[in-house]
Amino acid sequence: MSGLDMNIDELDEWQGYVQVSSDDLVDPMDDMEWTEVPKEDLVAPNYEAQWEKVPEWVDPIHEPIFIPTLAKGFKSRIGRAGLAASPPKEDPYNGDNPPLPPGQNRTTVGVEFEFSAAVARAEDFIADPHPQDGRYLSEALIDQNDDSARYMLTVRNRVIDVLRENGITAVKTEEKSTIPFKPTRDFGWLNSLDDMEENEKELEKWVGSYNWDPSQGHGVNITAACNQLAQQFVDFHIQNNLEFHKTRNASIDAVSKKVHTFIHRDHVSKPRAATLMAAAVQSLFKLSADEALNQAAEDQKQANEEIDPLCVQLPGMDLKYRTWACTIDYSVVMDGVGHVHYGKLPPGSIYDRKDEDGEWAHISPPFVYKWFPGELRTPILDYNHSETYPAIQKACAALRDAFRIHKPTSGIPSGIHIHIGQEAGWTLLHFKKFTTLWLILERCLQYLHRWDRSPDDNNWCASVRGTSNLNRGLTNPGSRESVHMPDPNTEDAARYDAIMNKHIPVEQLPKDLRSMIGGVWRFNTIADLREALTSSIYDTSAVRCRLEGEKSSNEVEPWNTNTIEFRMMQGTFDAEHIWNWMAVCNSLVIFTRDSTQEEFYNGLGDMYSGKRYPWQVVGVPREVGLWFNSRREGPDHTGFFQYVDKDKVDWADPFMVRGHGDTHVLL
Repeated sequence: MSGLDMNIDELDEWQGYVQVSSDDLVDPMDDMEWTEVPKEDLVAPNYEAQWEKVPEWVDPIHEPIFIPTLAKGFKSRIGRAGLAASPPKEDPYNGDNPPLPPGQNRTTVGVEFEFSAAVARAEDFIADPHPQDGRYLSEALIDQNDDSARYMLTVRNRVIDVLRENGITAVKTEEKSTIPFKPTRDFGWLNSLDDMEENEKELEKWVGSYNWDPSQGHGVNITAACNQLAQQFVDFHIQNNLEFHKTRNASIDAVSKKVHTFIHRDHVSKPRAATLMAAAVQSLFKLSADEALNQAAEDQKQANEEIDPLCVQLPGMDLKYRTWACTIDYSVVMDGVGHVHYGKLPPGSIYDRKDEDGEWAHISPPFVYKWFPGELRTPILDYNHSETYPAIQKACAALRDAFRIHKPTSGIPSGIHIHIGQEAGWTLLHFKKFTTLWLILERCLQYLHRWDRSPDDNNWCASVRGTSNLNRGLTNPGSRESVHMPDPNTEDAARYDAIMNKHIPVEQLPKDLRSMIGGVWRFNTIADLREALTSSIYDTSAVRCRLEGEKSSNEVEPWNTNTIEFRMMQGTFDAEHIWNWMAVCNSLVIFTRDSTQEEFYNGLGDMYSGKRYPWQVVGVPREVGLWFNSRREGPDHTGFFQYVDKDKVDWADPFMVRGHGDTHVLL
C-alpha cells in the first residue's frame, strides 16, 4: 500500500472531539490527536476531507456559533504543523483539457441548404418557359413584388406544406429577423396567395338560400337569415376542402353585397331592409372568419410545439431547431447569372417588349422567371443515428420533386452550411487541435468543391489563413487586430510553445503557417481564439466557430450554438454529396478530439512526409474519398470538384432532376 493510500484509509477512520468556548478559539487544535501517519504522506486530498468534518467533532452544547471559525483554524493548524499540501502535479496541457461533463457526448449536426427556385413567370405575357416540367409555378405571384413579405411567405409556406405532406416534421415559423412583416386580418404568417386565389375562385360559385317566413317579423327573419346563410357559407368551405382562414376580407365583403339575393320572399324587399340584412350577414360572416382564424392560429401554435423525433434536444437550445423549417436568404441572388452560365440558348428563350420609355427591352434567362431565395434548415440531429441520412434524403427528394430548383452553378452564390457540435462541449485543447488541422488542410479542402467556392475568391466562405483577425494581427503588427494577439514573451506563452511542440512537428510546417499555428496555441481561452479566427463583423469564414468559454465551452444558448460551421460547399439538394462532405467535416472534428498527443504529432508528420494521405490520417471513409476524387476535374482528377455540365447549365433543362441523388442527368 502506498503512503497516499494509507493516509486515505487511516484518516477516514480518525475522529476528534473537543469542547470549546470563545476563550478556546485561540488554539483549539491542541486537544486533537492524530494516528501515527507520516507527515510527508499527509497531502491535501486527505486533510481537506477531514477539516470538512470538523463540525461533527464539536460538542453542540458548547458555542455552536464558533464552528466555522474552528474549522478554519483546524485547516490553518495543519499548515503550521508542517502538513501542507504537496505541490500540484504539473498539468501537461496548462489547463486546456479539462474533463467534460459526465453523460452522452453525441456528435450533433445541423444543415442549412441555400437554394434558388423558379416560382412564377416574370411577366404575364411570358408563357411557361418549361411547360413540360410540371412542377410548381404560381399564377398568384406574377403581379407581386418578388421582395414583398406576401411573396416570400407564399413560397415559404408552400415549402413547409410539401415537407409535411412527405411525412417530415416542419413548421411555419415566424422568421421575424429575415422577413420584415406585420400580420394583418387578411394575411398572416400562415397564409399563401396561392391558397387565397383558390378560395376566391371557388367562392364565386357559392349560392345561399333562405326562405322568408311571412309569419315572423323583420327582426326575426334577418337574424334567422344571417345564421342560416353563414352556416351554409361555412359548409361550402368544408364540402370543397377550403380552409376558412384562407378566405380574405375582400371575398367576405363581395359575398355580403349579394347575400340579399339569396333571400326568397313573396314581395319585394324594401331597400332599407335589404341594406340591413346585407350588413348583418356581412358582420356575421366576419365574425365566423375571425373564429376560424383564431382556430388556425391555435393549430399553428400546436404545430410550433412539435418536435422532430430525430431531434437532439440540448438544454438551452433555440427552440426553432427542433423541427425542419424554411426561411429567406437574401444573399442568394440571381444577378450574377447570365449567358455565360448557360452557353447557347434554345430558340424562343429571350422575350422582347417595349419598356415605359418605348425602348425595346430583352428579357432573357434566368429573368423570365421570378425566383425565391430560400434556406431550408434541419433540426439538431445525431450524426451517428441510422435515420439521419434517410431524413436528409427524404427532404431533398420532396423539394426537388415539387419545385423548379436551379441546378448548381457558379453564378448563384448559394451554399451548404454544416454545423458540427459536441453534446458534452469542447475543450480549448480540442479547439486548438482542430484549428491547427484546418489551417493545414484549408487549401486542400477547397478542391473538394466547385472552383468558385475557393476561399480566395468567395466572400461567403473566406479563407481563415488569409482573412482572419489572427492573420491580420500577425502580419500587421500595428493593426487593430494585433492588440488581441497573445504576448509571445511570457511564461504562459513559453509553456504553450512547449505543449505545441509535443503535438506538432513544427519544423515540417511551411514557414507561412508556423507563426499562425504558433499564435493559435498561445491563446488561453476559447473565446479569444474564436475571435482571432473571425474574418469580419459578420464572420463569413469558410469555417465559422460558434463557441464561447474559457478552458471548456459554455453551455448552449439561443445565441450560442456551440458548433463549428463548415461553409465551404456550394448549394445543392444532392443528399449523397452533402452526406459525403459531412463525413469529411465529422472526421476533422473527431480526429482532433480523440487523437492522443503522439497520434496527432505523427499524423501531421505523415501528411507532410507523404507517408499517408490526409484522409487516411483523419479517418475519412475510403468510399468518401473515392467519391470526391471521381468528380474532380482534370485527367488525373486533381482539380476542383466539377459537375457533368462543367458549369454550363442547359437552359432547356435548368432545374435539378427529381429525386435525392445527383442533381444532373448523368451523361
